[in-house]
Amino acid sequence: MRLRTRCAISLLWLGLLIRAGAADVAFKAHFDRDEAVLGKTTGLTVEATWLEAENGQWQVLGITMPKLKGLELVKSDSRGESFPEGQTVRHRRVFRYELKATEAGDAETGPIEIAYAPSAAPKPPPEAESAAPDKRTHTIESRTVRVVARKGLGLVEWAVIAVA
Repeated sequence: MRLRTRCAISLLWLGLLIRAGAADVAFKAHFDRDEAVLGKTTGLTVEATWLEAENGQWQVLGITMPKLKGLELVKSDSRGESFPEGQTVRHRRVFRYELKATEAGDAETGPIEIAYAPSAAPKPPPEAESAAPDKRTHTIESRTVRVVARKGLGLVEWAVIAVA
């Protein structure tokens, strides 16, 4: 009986900690695929989500990837979405990057640094940006993608070649 009580209390505390952690803006980043082809582009997605009722509106001031290794930025794009979730509204901002693979082997983004602040606060001028009191920074660990020289032909492609 004591074990059940301890487990129930532990799960209750875990639930409260998870709920408290959900109050912040959440960030994640991922490549579209595990492998990229040398000389071709691959997609990287960086996503920020938050609940409006708990945090108000947020704005992403900038995303930097200071150390691209084996990758070259081709283009970037962003979009935002909002959808109701119970009594609150969930917001999501998605940033898409097209990166060209320039070296075979493991390519990486380096740490991805995201600066964000409440949108009610005016955006500070560039020279005073570091002194903004509400500005926050979040760092996502570097993301790695394997770059291969070229994809080999699979069994289906060989079968098509043999039939032709």
